[in-house]
Amino acid sequence: MGLKNRAMVFEIDLDVLTGHFSDDLSLPRHFEISLQLAGCGFSHFPRPAGGRHDPIFPDIHEELLEKVCIFDVYDGKGIPEGMKSLGLRFSYRADDRTLTDLEVSQVHNGIVKRIVDKSGAKIRGEEI
Repeated sequence: MGLKNRAMVFEIDLDVLTGHFSDDLSLPRHFEISLQLAGCGFSHFPRPAGGRHDPIFPDIHEELLEKVCIFDVYDGKGIPEGMKSLGLRFSYRADDRTLTDLEVSQVHNGIVKRIVDKSGAKIRGEEI
C-alpha cells in the first residue's frame, strides 16, 4: 500500500468495556456533528471588549444542539478597537439517529440568525 509507517487496526467492544464501569456511564451511540463558524467564511462574531460572552447563548434551546464553545477570541489587526471577534464551535447530536447534513444545516442556520438578531453581533465581512 506504500505506507511509510506501520498501520494498526483495532476494534473496541463497547458493551464489554462499559460492563467494567458503573451504570452511570453512558456512551453516545450516534456521531456528533461539529460546525465551526470561523471555518465557514461568515464566522467570527465581534463583541464589545470587556463584555461577557454569555448573552450570546442563553436563548439557544434546540433539541439537536449539544453544546456551544468559544474556541477563538481575537482583538488584533482588522478588528475595530474595543471589539473582539469570537470563533464559535457548535456540536449537534441526536440520541436516536445519525443526523443528516440537511437537518444540521437547517437548525444551525436558524441558531446563527437568532444569535445575530439578538446580540447585534456582526458577521465577519460585514461592516461593523
